[in-house]
Amino acid sequence: MKACASLSRLSRLMTMKNKYEYHNMVRFLSTATEYWIGDDTTSGSSSLSNGGTKLGTGSFTIWDAGFPSARSLTNCVDLSGKSGTFLWQDAPCWERKPFICELRPKDALAPIVG
Repeated sequence: MKACASLSRLSRLMTMKNKYEYHNMVRFLSTATEYWIGDDTTSGSSSLSNGGTKLGTGSFTIWDAGFPSARSLTNCVDLSGKSGTFLWQDAPCWERKPFICELRPKDALAPIVG
């Protein structure tokens, strides 16, 4: 997502890689809102993923019931708290929603010299 990259070249959509990251993030969010997070449920070009880790490829997932759906136009992922618990849902990438960015460590972009 370009909005995160416009904040800093080290910024990207947040990817929650474990329960610890998930619980630390959702305690600051409003349950009345859906937020874009870093993922692309397919490899389509309209991905919100900003070079981040794909959600659901590791051991931590928290998809809402019935998600991800098989609809071809919903390959972006939001974090929805509307059920009272924050869960992942796929959604059309063109929808306007607030987004959650994270900063990568500066050293992540430094070349390795050997």
